[in-house]
Amino acid sequence: MYAVSKTHPIMFPGVKRHEINMRDVVHTQSSSEPGVPRVSMYTVSKTHPILFQLSTDAEHDDLLSNMMYVCCALYRIRSNPSNKSYWTTTRLGEVLTFDPLVAQGFQAQEKHQFCQMFNLNNCEIPVTRQLVNSFPPGTQLSVTGHIPKSCTRFSINLECGSSQLIALHVNPRFDQKEIVRNHFANGLWGIEDTYGPIGMDVGTDFIIMIQCDQHGFRIERNGYLLGHFECRLDPATITQITIRGDVSPLTIKYLSDKPIFEESGIYWRQIGGHLRQVETCDIGVTWGIGFDHTPWVYTGGWGSSSQVGSKQDMGTITDTQIFEVYENQRWNPISGYSARGLPTDRPTWSDTTGTEKRTKDSCVLMNIHWHWDTEWYIDYNIEGGTDKDGWQFALDFPCVFHATNNFTDTVRRRRWLRVARYVGQGPWSELGNTKLTDLSLHTDIGGNIRVWGLVAKGDALYRRDVSLEIPCGVSWEHVSHDETLVNISGYNNQVWAVGENGCAYWRYGITGSNPMGESWKCIDPPRRASLVQIAVGDLLVWARDSENCLYTRLGLSTVCGEGTLWQSIPEQKMKHLCINKREVWVITLEGNLTKRLGVTKDNPGGYCWVFTLPGSWTHLSVKQ
Repeated sequence: MYAVSKTHPIMFPGVKRHEINMRDVVHTQSSSEPGVPRVSMYTVSKTHPILFQLSTDAEHDDLLSNMMYVCCALYRIRSNPSNKSYWTTTRLGEVLTFDPLVAQGFQAQEKHQFCQMFNLNNCEIPVTRQLVNSFPPGTQLSVTGHIPKSCTRFSINLECGSSQLIALHVNPRFDQKEIVRNHFANGLWGIEDTYGPIGMDVGTDFIIMIQCDQHGFRIERNGYLLGHFECRLDPATITQITIRGDVSPLTIKYLSDKPIFEESGIYWRQIGGHLRQVETCDIGVTWGIGFDHTPWVYTGGWGSSSQVGSKQDMGTITDTQIFEVYENQRWNPISGYSARGLPTDRPTWSDTTGTEKRTKDSCVLMNIHWHWDTEWYIDYNIEGGTDKDGWQFALDFPCVFHATNNFTDTVRRRRWLRVARYVGQGPWSELGNTKLTDLSLHTDIGGNIRVWGLVAKGDALYRRDVSLEIPCGVSWEHVSHDETLVNISGYNNQVWAVGENGCAYWRYGITGSNPMGESWKCIDPPRRASLVQIAVGDLLVWARDSENCLYTRLGLSTVCGEGTLWQSIPEQKMKHLCINKREVWVITLEGNLTKRLGVTKDNPGGYCWVFTLPGSWTHLSVKQ
């Protein structure tokens, strides 16, 4: 039994002893390279991970297991994830979850609401703080501070993305002895509301409370009601609070009905397994896909070969990886084809692009959980065909290769393959022999679980009779389509897909009694864009193109399920999209998780990104 401590000492060669508060740990991941075991620890206080370089794979597994044991003990995590959990995978196939129900127990609460405190002491003005749950009805803010004797006016603004859109402007003006309430949109201020005495004096402390209800904002100063300001902009689009002017703010208290997803108090634990993608639904059924496209169903346990977990619901999980190298040769009139090429030629042994040298000996297994399943063999099933010895020929290396050695051909290549197999333990059960390239789980309004999948040749499949009692379902039903599909997503009987041609496809006619729908309707992509991924929420559809640019679909309604047009999201590029009802999450090109604020029915594009969680994340599924 390990002794659990909130601090953990770490010794680095040549430096002093360091101690880490384990409550600051957000998650630990393997960051190993083949033959180089390494663990990355991500904490609240650092933007970059703490790296642990280990000597052996056994040391790597032991350290990772110990770190997870301590963190799970501190957060009192002793059971499988709830159906509200976030599921994610990493570059190396690790499966992690974050359970908001666990975080709730460690988050400050006041008046049956979740509380976040911002300490603004010594902060420079203007000061801005993001409101990660926006400002829907029931939300409350309290701002405390000191008013200098020299103060003439200051302002508290509830902004939608930036200072160019202000839902509420509270502006005490001591030179005019009034408090102005207003909003700002389209470059213009609205009609000022100046009702009520100022109720504050220079040289004193103050507290201003703002509470949102169904009709607007209730505003108090120093415990007395100032008045009520009717909503002119949707408060659900509010993303931040900004304080400006001649004032010394001390604190901001943010109260929300929902748990406040902030950096502290969050721990992502490893569940076990080796998967490329995990998809879940809000009832608790979770599926995954391995790197070899094998589908797996979550059994309800937790743990792996290297970490202590549940004794039940564990099984053997396998995966495969195919290593490939290309053998390249050039023809010369003396010896014919040989490994001797021109100085500008690609290496004799290379990757598929020819830009990277790669030999058979350089292909090393990741760790002790992998073993070779085959010896090296020549691949005869390659695009363009091969001759009897596996060679392909071309005029030159950048040209198209073919199976016949023509008179004008001067180079040839052949591909060698070797299969590696992963064997470990995890809470997953293999599902049949059908290989899947993509997967989508969601529930409809009646609580029925809908599972859609895609196979390698691009056909769509629907899984019959998936339930909590039978999470693997009964059988697949083929859903015909003329185009090859590469991505699929659904929410409450709204199913969208992306074709290999870059177009989106909306499934028409899906109902509770006809969950497979009737036909696919082609939705043209944004101009000059080729879509590769789509994500669906509650009357909300986002898409990503081949350049990793993002778009949202406008005009969606219960009557017009396909929408009317695409709107570009102009900020930075992203490599993965995930939608939870009306929450939009993405994974950045660097592998970090981030959330979109200000997303509503009338503003599906939102206003800004918030909450960056570093890591080597590759896939996320959230279905609260």
